[in-house]
Amino acid sequence: MDNLFLNIIFDISEDEFLYSTNIKETEIPEIIETFLRSQIGKGADDSKPNKNEIYNINFEIDLSFDNIKCNSNCGNFGLRDGILLHFLKEEFKNEKI
Repeated sequence: MDNLFLNIIFDISEDEFLYSTNIKETEIPEIIETFLRSQIGKGADDSKPNKNEIYNINFEIDLSFDNIKCNSNCGNFGLRDGILLHFLKEEFKNEKI
């Protein structure tokens, strides 16, 4: 089985999201929420956030191991997670988040 992916692009100046995925739309909030919950207790990230006009956050989900990998150009986990929460709020307004 191929891995699942979710690629999110956030244009900060336009406050606009674009995304591509092979995940069912209804499952996207659960995937992101599961990832965010997995970050609790990992400690503070004192890295400086990158100052970009466009932020990219990319997920790869390996279903055989229930493993979620995330890469981004945010430079800081707090910024990345804030963008993900904003994405959930804006793109899935009718979902319980």
